[in-house]
Amino acid sequence: MTQNSTRSYFADYIRVLATLAVIVLHSSGDVLYSFAKENFIFNYWWTANVFDGGTRWCVPIFVMLSGMLLLRPRRTESIKAFLTQRTTRVMIPYFFWCFVYLCYVYRGNIRDWKQPNWAEVWDLFLFKETYYHLWFVPMILGLYFLTPILRVLIKHCTRFEIEYFLTFWMITNIFGSYFPNFFLVRYIGWLAYVGYFILGDYINTYTFDSRTRKWIFIAGLIGQIVTIAGTWQSSAWFGYFSDQFYLYLSVNVTATSIAIFTWGKYYDWNRFVVRFPNLHNAVLYFSEISFGVYLIHVLFLDCFKNAYIFDIKIYYDVFFNHWIHPMFGIPLLALSVTLMSILSISIIKKIPILNKISL
Repeated sequence: MTQNSTRSYFADYIRVLATLAVIVLHSSGDVLYSFAKENFIFNYWWTANVFDGGTRWCVPIFVMLSGMLLLRPRRTESIKAFLTQRTTRVMIPYFFWCFVYLCYVYRGNIRDWKQPNWAEVWDLFLFKETYYHLWFVPMILGLYFLTPILRVLIKHCTRFEIEYFLTFWMITNIFGSYFPNFFLVRYIGWLAYVGYFILGDYINTYTFDSRTRKWIFIAGLIGQIVTIAGTWQSSAWFGYFSDQFYLYLSVNVTATSIAIFTWGKYYDWNRFVVRFPNLHNAVLYFSEISFGVYLIHVLFLDCFKNAYIFDIKIYYDVFFNHWIHPMFGIPLLALSVTLMSILSISIIKKIPILNKISL
């Protein structure tokens, strides 16, 4: 097998798709927790399950994309240079948005001029999640700290040795998901997203023939069906919403993520660029600001949900204060959040100080 170079625009398009997917995922999540409760509506729940279950690949794709871009650098750089550049790029915006979301969480204290419980604030910031979507940043930062060592590993491993590691990683994920105390996986939970990180480089580096790709796509489709149908079955079994099949490290989500990343690698993006040049320019811009969009989008989700912006409520079943079925409400909510996020980040980019500390 010969090695394959990175395809033009692949990273930009797959990053944009993953960013849109995560917004759709967060736009549909609230409905799922109504399972078996008084406000449970069967077709509402199933609509949300399709949207949410259909986009669980977004986080693995982000991690795989990072591995693809970082594990085989085009130029040699010291550990100090790499960590200084990457941690600065991530940590400064992370601290800024942690501050923003802490202000949002404690907005009542700020409004009433009351001191918050500072022990609670520090506990939230240091040991928990300042806001639920920000968990991704410390996770990816941990992978950055491992990157200099993983680069050495990747450089000296054969394809078979990388496949051995990935196979071991997938097996431990399966056991870890269903039998977390099994003696072979109990103490290696740290592998977690390292596998996706290496997997992104592996898929991008090596060539798959058409027959292999076909089986990858079939496995991905089966994984997608299992994610959605399995969530219904497990929820029905337990009598409450069960997200076991939604886990990013579950074998079904892994299969779908591999299929989508592989499809992205082999799709002819250059042909797409020629056919849709205006859309291409928009995608490149979106790709450039995608990190900022990810960081801010949850703020707009919550503001729309609670009608904090001009008393206009946009939710999975409400659009501009009018009832709407979630089949349309979820995409419209995701679209509204996406547009507001792009607009806000575009304005922030034009403000010199904010541009440096928030993006």
